[in-house]
Amino acid sequence: MIKAMGIYSFQTVSEAKCIQCARCLEVCPVFLATNAEELSPRAKAVMLQNMDLLSRYMTREVRPSDPRLLNQVRMLAGLCAGCGKCARVCPQQVDVPGRLSKIKSECSGWRAWIWARLVKYGFLFPKVLPLAATERVLGPFLPAGRRKYLTAMSGGETVKPWLKIEKSKGTQGISCESSVVEREDVKKVVIFPGCLGRIFWPHLLEKAEKLLNCLGYELLPTPDWACCGFTFKGAGLLDEQKRCQEINFAIWKKLGQPKIVTFCATCDQGLKDILDTNFSKLKESIVSFEGLIDYATWTLDGDRPEHILWHRPCHAREGEARLWQEKFERAGMKLTLNEEYCCGLGGSLQIEAPDLSRRVSTLFWQNLDINGGTVHILSSCNGCVLQLKATKPDNMRVSHWLEVVRTE
Repeated sequence: MIKAMGIYSFQTVSEAKCIQCARCLEVCPVFLATNAEELSPRAKAVMLQNMDLLSRYMTREVRPSDPRLLNQVRMLAGLCAGCGKCARVCPQQVDVPGRLSKIKSECSGWRAWIWARLVKYGFLFPKVLPLAATERVLGPFLPAGRRKYLTAMSGGETVKPWLKIEKSKGTQGISCESSVVEREDVKKVVIFPGCLGRIFWPHLLEKAEKLLNCLGYELLPTPDWACCGFTFKGAGLLDEQKRCQEINFAIWKKLGQPKIVTFCATCDQGLKDILDTNFSKLKESIVSFEGLIDYATWTLDGDRPEHILWHRPCHAREGEARLWQEKFERAGMKLTLNEEYCCGLGGSLQIEAPDLSRRVSTLFWQNLDINGGTVHILSSCNGCVLQLKATKPDNMRVSHWLEVVRTE
């Protein structure tokens, strides 16, 4: 065995063994979109497991900063959606996305490359300039597909609300995770809106605040949270992920350690992906939005669309989609579930491999389980909504579920 130099070791990449059972092939959005075995999770697992890729470059002459290693890491890492579905079904618990993230973080040339991509495609400018100005300035110089993302980000609420969610008389509890807790146990709630909800789509935050207030929760003012860190982890920027967690933990403690609720499934996952065990109490404080509104009364207007499809984000809580389906059916409307196909955003996939991201999103649109007519797609993830709005066909409508809620 070739001795690994620098920060890599054989033990680092071979802690769990892939047994080639192929269960990951059934769920991997990249494999389903390309049918290419070399892009499958088990192919990446074998490369990591046997160090076929890294051992060629870990000699005394070639260190982790060598451009040849960077190119190989970039090639391998940019072919994963980071959805984690393969890890959830793997009987050996091989976490390919997690290992790819670690490899990216340990390759010294990767950081400069990924930040250059963020600048190139205009992801950072809206933090400096107003989004409308960013769209005007950068729009003509960006690829057509990238301009659609800026347009989707700059759009506010574009649908007429048709769902009323009201406090039920006599309700004493809320649904939290898989158990029911007394309403008195949730004394204070603070919203974590995510980057999109805080910076680009403040109408979602406003809707969430009004809804929770109407349902009787004691809502704290929304602080200036840092990012949940999910996309940083996918991009291999683990130092940035940890820094975000430190900021958010300090804010949460200053607020008095209230319950945290977010209307973004990916932010929910990002907040729970704790790097430091000292932050574990923050993870325990997170409650689900669908749990907080589970006992409310739902009423549908007559202007509701003919077909509604619920897109389940890859990082949604277990059973979330079924809860939404049940609530809509009780209100008198069928909700079709999409639980199999990824939207294609994939955390950092859209940055690292935009062409592959588009292939995954194309597969999504090709497999909608609705025949004819205009379809209104709802989701509980800000990122999924952005991706679907930017890639949708003309006869499709896409909204975050909060956008269809009436709060007057």
